[in-house]
Amino acid sequence: MSSIKTVAVFGATGSIGRFALPALLEADFEVTVITSSAEGKSFPSQVKIAIIDFSPQSLHQVLTGQDAVLCVLGHTVFDRQIDVINAASKAGVKRFIPSDFGTPKGPNDVPEYRAILGKKAQAQALLEEKAKENGNFTWTSFWNGPLLDRSMALFPDFGFDLKNHSATIYDSGNEPFTAMSIGRIGKPIAAVFKHPEETKNRYVRLSALTTSQRAILEALERLTNQKWDTTTVSTDEARREGRIKLEKGDYKGAYVGFLVAQLYEDGAGRSVLDGADNELLKVEHEELDEILLFPPPQRTFANYPGRQGHVKHLGVVTRASIAMYNYWECDTCDRSFGSEHAVQQHMDALGHWDDDDTSQCSSGQYECDDCYDRFHDEQDLRDHEVEEHNYCDPCDRYFSNQYNIRQHLNSSVHRSTGDIQCPFCKQKRNTATGLIHHLEGGACPKAPLDRDKLYQAVRARDPNGVICKKLLQWHASPTYTATNRTYNYHIDAYECYLCHRAFSTLSGLNQHLNSPVHQQKLYHCPNRRCGREYTTLAAVVNHLESESCGYMRFKAVQKNVGQILDPRRMLSL
Repeated sequence: MSSIKTVAVFGATGSIGRFALPALLEADFEVTVITSSAEGKSFPSQVKIAIIDFSPQSLHQVLTGQDAVLCVLGHTVFDRQIDVINAASKAGVKRFIPSDFGTPKGPNDVPEYRAILGKKAQAQALLEEKAKENGNFTWTSFWNGPLLDRSMALFPDFGFDLKNHSATIYDSGNEPFTAMSIGRIGKPIAAVFKHPEETKNRYVRLSALTTSQRAILEALERLTNQKWDTTTVSTDEARREGRIKLEKGDYKGAYVGFLVAQLYEDGAGRSVLDGADNELLKVEHEELDEILLFPPPQRTFANYPGRQGHVKHLGVVTRASIAMYNYWECDTCDRSFGSEHAVQQHMDALGHWDDDDTSQCSSGQYECDDCYDRFHDEQDLRDHEVEEHNYCDPCDRYFSNQYNIRQHLNSSVHRSTGDIQCPFCKQKRNTATGLIHHLEGGACPKAPLDRDKLYQAVRARDPNGVICKKLLQWHASPTYTATNRTYNYHIDAYECYLCHRAFSTLSGLNQHLNSPVHQQKLYHCPNRRCGREYTTLAAVVNHLESESCGYMRFKAVQKNVGQILDPRRMLSL
């Protein structure tokens, strides 16, 4: 029986922590999540939460009495791992697993690759030093190869551009390497704590799959039934590009360049593991198709951490491309996002919460859904998404390169006049969409309007159905009230009985139920060749402003919005 009963987890909401936490609970460990802030985070009821300031005193206090530590902090706060190691060794912790999951070390490694991992090497050296000083303090690190689905989703330079169906093959593309999916990393972590003697003071060697670039490309082409565009690059060129990026301060770009050289160089033989610890740590063999194929459409992914929601019409996609699909929808404006955290940020920024819920749902921190970097304000996050991921948040759209996204940001889609005035309270909004949101959401203090009343007014002035749907009959929007009976213990969340989406709070579910999401579609695009339908007028105006169907120019929308909003006609209803 294991001597480890209690486990402290740092980075529980990160890319590895979110899979490790349920595995630890399933293995019956008593888990304490240690964080600097619990705002915007939710954990299972059996998890203890400790909020600290990461001072040496607070670390020592919270780690006293803990048998083991799993420290999987993100790279933006990676320096804290040194402080955690020092505190753990003094507090009587028996086992420490650091944030070190990757490829094995060897004498012929790419020098730049090992050099860029200097912080991990520093942490590993400190662990070994503390273990020598204190016989009761031990460590375990992991050699498991790249976490294939995560690497493919976050880094197109890894070799596979999932959005554009193109591949970069380094050298011949036939060099084998060991890998596993990120969703399988949790159980081996828990198993290490179940087998402390067999795993102490060493790297454990896991091998879930051995594959190659060419094998991945063949599988992707077969699964998508499409020939992918392919470019061949030498690993020497990847190293040169990595050095250039490093000189420019692009740490992440440099890391990927050195990683592909480490993995893919022909004949190097650096990256194949024998899986010596597979049986001990219950590592399951994975098939390549199993990693690449995402579960079928029309399924609730409440058990997939960070990606809860209901998937609509995915077709054949890959698990690795999950970050490109958006399952969380704003309850006010029909925008959708890749995680609950992202939609909360959006609704905080634009005031799309009900007044009663805003304080409960505000996260206080802004996290990138692609790489989990955190930022103190939303603008820093948006700049990061543009520069690092070619992603436009307002349009919820990825671009293939920096040139394309810059062209997009300079287009009329993102122009704002700043002088669209509310005809009632005279407050100014940047765009026509903003003005309609202001009225449709009942935010104008001098106009007795909401979604239903605005629709009545527009419908009365649109007898030919230019933008209003010709409904045989229309009744005011229904209201719904969810109770505690909607709590689903299988997914540890409140579940919408209409669309099966999951919510962490009952108030969030009720807000969702009474938002336009489940209301009747009242409007359509005036371009008959487009035919898109919308539940709110703001969504129609936003569609027209985007110029995506070519019906009206951005400036024309701003100019003509006043013709829709005639105060005398509105107030007469």
